[in-house]
Amino acid sequence: MTSTAEPYGCVSAVRILGIGGAGCNVVEQFCGHPDLPRPLRIGRTGEGRPLDLRLGSDLDAGLSNDDRGRLALAVASAELTIVVAGLGGNTGSYVAPCVATLARRSGGRCVQVYCLPFSFEGEERRARSLRVLTEHNRAVDQLRIFSHDERLQDLPFDVILARTDAAMVSAVRTVVSNHRASDRRL
Repeated sequence: MTSTAEPYGCVSAVRILGIGGAGCNVVEQFCGHPDLPRPLRIGRTGEGRPLDLRLGSDLDAGLSNDDRGRLALAVASAELTIVVAGLGGNTGSYVAPCVATLARRSGGRCVQVYCLPFSFEGEERRARSLRVLTEHNRAVDQLRIFSHDERLQDLPFDVILARTDAAMVSAVRTVVSNHRASDRRL
């Protein structure tokens, strides 16, 4: 087993990666959960949160070879990679599809769990998320999409985010449970 100093390159057959702000927020909810593998939190150098893998790339110019190599190592030899991200922003929209492609190239299955931006966040974020969904979902075995807008009611903003996060956590737990159940049948 790998130490926390070397979180990627772990031995687990299932890898869960939270990418960008929304993805990290979701996976932090089950860090230390006994029936889930330790998730990796991936973000960019400027983020002020604890991360397992910091990407130095300027995403507008694309991922550097060094960052691609570190992402490939994070998913290498995994039977199942679960990518958790929010779409519309830079990190989730640009890095999550790359990770999914790398996971498929390594021979494992890939499940993506995404949340869409709120409609009020603007057309640019909406267009970016739609681009990811239409151009990059070929590298995925299963896609779960959650919309914040589905939860828009007369609720406080933090309650809407918490409900979407909880639904995403539940989706990840179901995927891991189903994967383990299929392993036992073999």
